[in-house]
Amino acid sequence: MKQNTKFLLLAIFTFVLLGGGNVLAGDWLNKKEVTDLLSGNTVRGFYMKQGQSLAVMQKVGIKIKFHADGGAEQTTDRADSSKGLYTEKGKWFVNQKGKLCMTWEVENKKKCGRIKRASDGGYELVRKQQTFVYEEIIPGT
Repeated sequence: MKQNTKFLLLAIFTFVLLGGGNVLAGDWLNKKEVTDLLSGNTVRGFYMKQGQSLAVMQKVGIKIKFHADGGAEQTTDRADSSKGLYTEKGKWFVNQKGKLCMTWEVENKKKCGRIKRASDGGYELVRKQQTFVYEEIIPGT
């Protein structure tokens, strides 16, 4: 192995070991990072949903307004139903472990997940059975 290659590998290893840089792709965001990312902003993205046929997955568009006071509004494109676009209100908070927790008025059930930076520069909210892709963070609600 050439000397330059050894030096480069050592530098990369040291950078990773010492936690250099901010959030890298694949790293879970902490409580402050999630709060700073979402509070007072709007997220546009999607999730995949099982279609009527078990072999078909459908892309469902979402837009969520994360109000600084903990309120939230989610607009979902339900093209798979007669509802079309619909909006529901809810609440959000980030727990001590850095998990984003949301409760929507329709279900009235708290659901939490971790957020990580995706390799394409967006973000992903990962829950037990589902991943939400946050393609765009828009300043303001």
